[in-house]
Amino acid sequence: MLRTDPVTSIEGTLDLRHAAVTVLRDRPDGWPASVRLDGFTDATLELPLPAATRLGWLARDSGGYQPQPYEQLATVYRTMGHDADARTVLLAKQRRRRRTVSAPLRIWGYLQDWVVGYGYRPQ
Repeated sequence: MLRTDPVTSIEGTLDLRHAAVTVLRDRPDGWPASVRLDGFTDATLELPLPAATRLGWLARDSGGYQPQPYEQLATVYRTMGHDADARTVLLAKQRRRRRTVSAPLRIWGYLQDWVVGYGYRPQ
C-alpha cells in the first residue's frame, strides 16, 4: 500500500517509475509537487477521487508526457466501475499527447476533439 496524506506528505519528487502497489491510499493535499509515474501500476484506489482531480496528479509528472500512467489510471477506474472517469482520463491523455506532435497533427487532433472527443465524447 502506498499512502500520501497530510500526515505522510512527501517533499521533493516521488519516483514511482516501474513500481507496483495493490492499494493507493492518497489525498491531493499529500501529493508532492513533482512525481515520476511511467510504469507505475496500482490495482485499486482506496479513495476514487473524480478523474479531474486525479489528472492533476498526472500533470505533475516531471518526466513529461507518458501515455502509460493515463492508460493505467483509466484501467483502474474501469475496473472499479467508474467508466465515465476512465473516458475522461483517456480523453485527457489524447489532449496532452496533442501538445507533443507536429502542427498538422495538432490541427487534426483539435478537429477530432471538437467533432467526437477522440471517440470518448461523441457528439
